[in-house]
Amino acid sequence: MTVTSLLLLVGVLAACGGTAESHLERGTDLAQGGRYREAIEEFTKAIELVPDLAVAYNKRGRAYEQIGNHEKAVEDFSIAIELEPDYAEAYNNRGHAYEEMGEHEQAIADYTRAIELDPGYAVAYNNRGYAYQETGYYEQAIADYTRAIELDPEYAVAYNNRGTVYNYIGDYTQAFDDYTRAVEIDTNYALAYYNRRTICNYIGEYEQAVFDSTWAIDLEPGYALAYFNRGLALYNLGEVELALNDFNKVVEISDDPLLVGNARAIIEELEGKEQARAVGRSAA
Repeated sequence: MTVTSLLLLVGVLAACGGTAESHLERGTDLAQGGRYREAIEEFTKAIELVPDLAVAYNKRGRAYEQIGNHEKAVEDFSIAIELEPDYAEAYNNRGHAYEEMGEHEQAIADYTRAIELDPGYAVAYNNRGYAYQETGYYEQAIADYTRAIELDPEYAVAYNNRGTVYNYIGDYTQAFDDYTRAVEIDTNYALAYYNRRTICNYIGEYEQAVFDSTWAIDLEPGYALAYFNRGLALYNLGEVELALNDFNKVVEISDDPLLVGNARAIIEELEGKEQARAVGRSAA
């Protein structure tokens, strides 16, 4: 909360016995518990009591983002910025909402402004890096992720994101190292395990790929891509029956038609090879 917001809130507390603060706190608790629509109602009540309370608009904007209403989120973040032009967090949050709407240039502009206001804002560097990544500016993305990591050496998401860019440009060793650091920091980071598994298949580390895919599945049992890629690694290790089990699991649980189609094609190919081997053994 900014100084101006605090001063406004103090005035409200004196005037109405803490009602605005209670709505703000209740909304924050509800949002942390995933009850975003109820949180929006509480933040709205705080705003009704104090129309110039920038922090309430910022918090309500975040709640709108969580329910997928990015347009309303942008509106709230913009009001927060109008009320407090130096509100770095609101710029970062609006940038994120623009990013979700596919407005990459506007997102980069907002992240840049957040960084100008707060040069130590690691999250804004990470977010701008992602926007650069999405628009194909990989060098700038790596620079931003690296700066985020310098500011916060335990920033697992930034390591994972930088690893993904290194993967895109074919630097698999650096990508592997970044994904490894991400899972060292956050041992429950299923996406980083999955991403490292991808690199393992590229560089022939199939046993590591099986391990990472299995770990990702343990963390998220419905992770169809992890089953698919474990199946690929198992096939490369000669474990055809286990591979078939994984590809069949993909067909069972995935709602991605392309992934299911690929899994079915591989199943047909592997079953065909197994039948051919069986015929060959019988003939012998």
